Amino acid sequence: MGIERWWRTNRRAAPELFREDLEQAIVLLESTPTAGSPASDATLVGVRRVLLRRCRYHLYYRLEGEAVQVLAIWHAMRLPPKL
Repeated sequence: MGIERWWRTNRRAAPELFREDLEQAIVLLESTPTAGSPASDATLVGVRRVLLRRCRYHLYYRLEGEAVQVLAIWHAMRLPPKL
């Protein structure tokens, strides 16, 4: 089950929150791709992460030329993904 679907099913008080946080992060990265913090726990070069504050997920990404490549979306309370 995808994160958004899980969120809609299990977070009935705020079913749109995950999608809204994700959209805000994407808008931020479109205008300022280096806004995220370097992910020091990643083995891949150039991995950064930005926190989706209200739902507490990290969006892991890296820059590929002028494009933002999303690598993972991971809950901030879990151990980081192997990237």
